[in-house]
Amino acid sequence: MGKGLQLDVNSAIESFISNFEGLGNLPFIADSQVERLYGAQVAAALNQLELYNLQHQICNNCQQRCCLRVKCEYYDAALGHCPVQPFRPALCRLHFCKEYAAENGQMVKELGDIYLETILAAAKIDRRKADYFDCPSFMPLVPDLTQKIQAQIVAIKEGRVTESQGLALIHEMLLQPVRSL
Repeated sequence: MGKGLQLDVNSAIESFISNFEGLGNLPFIADSQVERLYGAQVAAALNQLELYNLQHQICNNCQQRCCLRVKCEYYDAALGHCPVQPFRPALCRLHFCKEYAAENGQMVKELGDIYLETILAAAKIDRRKADYFDCPSFMPLVPDLTQKIQAQIVAIKEGRVTESQGLALIHEMLLQPVRSL
């Protein structure tokens, strides 16, 4: 998996500082925004860890469920995967459990450092916007959207829409401006 790859934490923080204020749909970060926000090296590391996850089914086979631990309002074991996966926030993108660390501990540590350091750096510039990087929980930040997404999850579970239809509707919601910060 490329155990020798070391991330340039300072470069990632600089990239974040230069670009975080341009994000308009926080707390959500689209897949297409990750490289611009954190830099190509972090995007490559995240892709590498996602590939590792897909190969080894770490998250699918996990009994701990990080989503439950942080009390994510969108997590539901009945769904095949996270309903906001392509738009997940920074915490969800940059946190990797010990199962990932067993294979590449240095990268996991550096990604965690990048997450923490970027929130601290953002808080010095715009405290209110920085708060949007420290989630889930979504309800305090985007209550109306959270209620709509939760309603769509219920519709999926009740069979009123298929999972693919429901997820497509959720993704459409996330493509709309969430709110002005």
